[in-house]
Amino acid sequence: MLSREIKIGAIALTLLWSCSNAVSGSERYGEPVSEMPATPGPEGMSGTKPPAESYGGQIGKKLGGGLANVATGWLEIPKTVINTTNEYNVALGLTGGLFKGILHMMGRTAAGALDLITFPLPTEPVVQPEFIWKDFNVETHYEPVFNIRD
Repeated sequence: MLSREIKIGAIALTLLWSCSNAVSGSERYGEPVSEMPATPGPEGMSGTKPPAESYGGQIGKKLGGGLANVATGWLEIPKTVINTTNEYNVALGLTGGLFKGILHMMGRTAAGALDLITFPLPTEPVVQPEFIWKDFNVETHYEPVFNIRD
């Protein structure tokens, strides 16, 4: 029984580690992104184009994003109250911002759950900004569902 629990714990730690690496995205294969070689742009134009992300990287990023959005969806409430208060006034922030924050909380949490269920399909994120901590002062909005990544 103990060995089964250890195996489950090891699998959970491995999954958590791989998701955190996929979400951070600061390095690829141990090489900083800024030092990656440049590739020619379209029609001979010089420019830098990042290499296409692997399938494993895409689904890892989607799985990590889904976990993050399920876990942090409740932060939409204070985010929306603060942003509405800053844009309009305190009264509207505490009433309309609260109501809108509850709706965005449900949307972000549901989109995160959808990403967890469908992580083998490498689709674009539904929620924008992708994570609650990105562009905190930008209102959350939603993109079409199941746009396949290139």
